Amino acid sequence: MKFFKWFNAVDNKLFTAIVMLMVCGFIMTMAASPAVAERLSVNQFHFIEKQLIYLCIGLMLIIIISTLNERAVKRIITIGFICVVILLVIVLFVGDSTKGAKRWLNIYGFSLQPSEFLKPFYSCIVAMILARSNYSNKLEIFLILIGLHMVMMFLLLMEPDFGMSVLISTIFFIQLFIAEMNILWLLILACIFLFGVVAVYFLFPHVARRIEKFLHSSDSVVNYQVQKSLDSYSSGKLWGKGPGEGIIKFQLPDAHTDFVFPVAAEELGMVFCILMIFLMLYIILRGFNNIIKIKYSLYRVYSTTGIISYFAIQSVFNIAVTLDLVPTKGITLPFISYGGSSLIAQCISLGIYLNITKYLQKVGVKKNTIHVRI
Repeated sequence: MKFFKWFNAVDNKLFTAIVMLMVCGFIMTMAASPAVAERLSVNQFHFIEKQLIYLCIGLMLIIIISTLNERAVKRIITIGFICVVILLVIVLFVGDSTKGAKRWLNIYGFSLQPSEFLKPFYSCIVAMILARSNYSNKLEIFLILIGLHMVMMFLLLMEPDFGMSVLISTIFFIQLFIAEMNILWLLILACIFLFGVVAVYFLFPHVARRIEKFLHSSDSVVNYQVQKSLDSYSSGKLWGKGPGEGIIKFQLPDAHTDFVFPVAAEELGMVFCILMIFLMLYIILRGFNNIIKIKYSLYRVYSTTGIISYFAIQSVFNIAVTLDLVPTKGITLPFISYGGSSLIAQCISLGIYLNITKYLQKVGVKKNTIHVRI
């Protein structure tokens, strides 16, 4: 009974779509991970068992966060953000080095990527600060946020994690735009961002290599991973070869994480891929539609904008990489790719979103009777 009471209090349609996407993701973990487990000489159920644990933890976090009052959620966001910043510093010294970058902390056999948790907490911290801006102190708030953002970029580029830096900066810019910051300030910020991208290209060799691979994508030797991804799409056709019948996944690096969507295309076909895209699109459109309805709390508007924008950009970018439309970058497909840090971070975001939706539902019942003090 308590579950149904909670279910009716939040945006249950969006929650249902998320659960359906999680089920699709677990199906893809079962399909893609045995091939990776075989290459790593571990139990074929190794990734499946871990993903099931992550799913259970994630669903619990969604429900718990969404049932709290707003003050408690803000406290969690603040504490969570401080903890993530501390972990981002720690990972620079004791993190596991993978592919030339220190992004992971190994904790009792589980790998933790602190930068993934920066997404929900940082976007909400920015929203909390922006919500206090007004015509008299907008410049002060803007400068505070720029200073904070520079610290975040420094920590991420020290790993280095250029892709996460670009993603977080994009959402940061969107939130500033929604907050109606001075357009001249935003143009200056955009120019600095573009200059930073060019500088990173020359300062970080691995970034330059990925861009060069993208520019020479027709060379199958240079861009092996993307070529195998495209082969998976063409091999699957409309209905796919059938669950577990894919062949190219055994040759495709990161088949269970960044390139899980092509595995879905090969084994379950274009129809299943369109279903997943439809679910993602529904979540994005419903999320932005709810933002339009939230007019009584700037914090909720800016937080929801950040959360839904992360989901939208990450989804589009991941699929675009597998179709050779943008340079490769280790960005997971939300709720589909294997990975505890990514999945749990997305669940925290969704829990915060549903918490905001709970208040939106109340406003729908008692229209124009609730006044929120920020």
